[in-house]
Amino acid sequence: MADEYPDYSIVVEMENAKSIDWAEIGVGLNALAREIAAVSAIGFARPKLIISHGGQAEDADTLRRNFRAEAPRLEEVAEIGFVACPGGRYYDLKNNGIKATEGELVVFLDSDTVPERDWLATLLGPFQDPGIVCVNGYTYLLCDDFFSRTFALMWFFPMAQGDKRFASK
Repeated sequence: MADEYPDYSIVVEMENAKSIDWAEIGVGLNALAREIAAVSAIGFARPKLIISHGGQAEDADTLRRNFRAEAPRLEEVAEIGFVACPGGRYYDLKNNGIKATEGELVVFLDSDTVPERDWLATLLGPFQDPGIVCVNGYTYLLCDDFFSRTFALMWFFPMAQGDKRFASK
């Protein structure tokens, strides 16, 4: 059944994770595991998950232990690989990660985000049409306190509610 769906890899850059503790990163990683399991249940093959980080290659074992501790299900649903890009920044890490991908499709995810339900199915679904070559997601800030709302004033993402800015407008 997996042959009906294109193979895909997911690249997660770890640059944004520098300022977040592992428990918070774990929330996003567990949501990612849930999303991968959901699309696997409808026929997508187990993806390759590439974690691109700005440290040294030797840091992979520590990262793997942290991933296992915070999101143990992730290894069950994806083949996880760690690639180093010493000193790499946001786009360096994304570009570095794509070199290690396999399959027809590449999905990018930031390490400081939490995928919503059906996020991955929504991104991968259009590729059932062979004419589709690219899709994009929608990012917003969940601003549920005074500090996060104040910070959001300086950011370019819309808020989850009450902000109707969209790229299509």
